[in-house]
Amino acid sequence: GTGSGVLAATMARLGLKVIATDVSEAAVRCAAQNCLDLEVEVRHGDMFAPVGGKTFDLLVVNPPYERSESTWRKSSALTSPDFLEKLGARAHEFARTVVLGFPIDDAPALEATGLDLNVWRTVETSGRDLGLFVSTAAVPPSH
Repeated sequence: GTGSGVLAATMARLGLKVIATDVSEAAVRCAAQNCLDLEVEVRHGDMFAPVGGKTFDLLVVNPPYERSESTWRKSSALTSPDFLEKLGARAHEFARTVVLGFPIDDAPALEATGLDLNVWRTVETSGRDLGLFVSTAAVPPSH
């Protein structure tokens, strides 16, 4: 879920070749606009579907913070009842190292995915503090 593309643009500005995905067509358009002239390929689709069969050096994920179904009050781009479970089940098929940004007080929800997580850094915000978590698989993905 690249959303606006801010993380994709940041990674590209660091010299990385980036593939960004999102299930929202509006987010894909926004990310593509925000990543003009950068080495970012933006793809439309749900989670791993747009990159099936590929492996990467790094997977960067800023998961939905609301673990619920979408309602008229909540944007579908910010909600998902099973995103973390899907992520935990398949993330290391695509990359040995996964970096996640998630509210630090919701760390137990991330740990429940089965990913072996370490807190790398906590970022204080005006709202809920953000944790940057790293998960490294013992064996690199094979494709």
